[in-house]
Amino acid sequence: MEPGAIVLKTSTLDATIRALVGPVVPFQPGRKLTAFANWFTTPANNKLVLAVRPGLGLNDTATAVAHAMAWQGRRELVLLLSDAAVASSAARLAYIATPLQIWAVDDTLTPTSTPIPTVEGVVAAASNRPLRGEPQHDLGTVGPWVGDLVESVDRHWALVDAHRGNYLSWHCAGRQVLKLTRTGTGVRVQAGVQYSNPPAGRQPYDRTATAPLTEAERAEAEAAIAVAVADRLTGRDADHVEHRMQATLGRTGLRELGLVELAREYPAWRADGAPGFIDFLGLDSAGQLHIIETKIGSDDMLVFQVLNYLSWVTAHASAIRADRGWPAGDDSVVHIDFVLAPKTGDRPQPALGPYTAGQLAALREDVAWRIHLIDDAHGEAPVIHSYRPREVPPPRPGVVAAPVC
Repeated sequence: MEPGAIVLKTSTLDATIRALVGPVVPFQPGRKLTAFANWFTTPANNKLVLAVRPGLGLNDTATAVAHAMAWQGRRELVLLLSDAAVASSAARLAYIATPLQIWAVDDTLTPTSTPIPTVEGVVAAASNRPLRGEPQHDLGTVGPWVGDLVESVDRHWALVDAHRGNYLSWHCAGRQVLKLTRTGTGVRVQAGVQYSNPPAGRQPYDRTATAPLTEAERAEAEAAIAVAVADRLTGRDADHVEHRMQATLGRTGLRELGLVELAREYPAWRADGAPGFIDFLGLDSAGQLHIIETKIGSDDMLVFQVLNYLSWVTAHASAIRADRGWPAGDDSVVHIDFVLAPKTGDRPQPALGPYTAGQLAALREDVAWRIHLIDDAHGEAPVIHSYRPREVPPPRPGVVAAPVC
């Protein structure tokens, strides 16, 4: 418990809330609220209370808090969270400027006041989680068994490598078309799109080689890759649209954002201590780092997803530059860029959802963020419309939803 923390003893959630803020009434804004929590306001409507259900998981708690930030408006926000969820929530909320209280509630419904950490504090805490790195998957002694296949895909004009620590992978326009994994007996070769329910004529190649690939086996694998590439580039394979958009943006280097260096899916640590990948990490011509979050369709957690990484990137700016071979520069600010596109099809969604504007409005003024909209995520050369720093685009049907508050 922090020095000076306040502890109240109560027996019911209602009693806990009344002890903290006085009389309350149910919050009923005329729009469906998340069922992850109970919502209240004071009779004077100057406080909004979010009481998360006991035992709720960290991800669902984060969603409930993100919704509360959007609904807060001019009220003070009072959050009652489980003990387990407080640390990760508080690390994100360090970047919030609006009035806020956090209470950690244990299994007996006893609330403990939790101070909001400073930005300096969360950056210092993030400095304890070093660069993740991710050494390339080593096929070891079985590597030569697939050496000719690897050489072939490394030279392929339409493929880019997307290796992870536990496998080697090559993608075409954001779609994985080859994956190699070392096993106890050899190397597993997965070529083509690994459909769980393959369309006619699209049976994927998935075998474990226990000896060097024969010419016939290599030909089969390369044929599966060729079909997958053709399907992807002709549009027959139109799934994983966000990955396709990311691949296209990666080829452009996102120069429209003023970037001179770009790294896709940079390994990082989230505010809750879990590993993750930043969509893009960039460097601009002024020598400042950028966290770029891409999304197709609205996402209630858009802002919180970026706040997950902001303190970690800030803490390790110099180390990240050295890791990428980028020149030293200005680490006084880390920029946030949202590159967003609407989702089309049977279940269309706007690029900017109804919760995002309120969340952005709650951020501290020294958080540097900017929105960039793409009208057509399927385009070969997406046109990016950039708004001014800290400007939320006006509502536009199918592209920008009206904010909830």
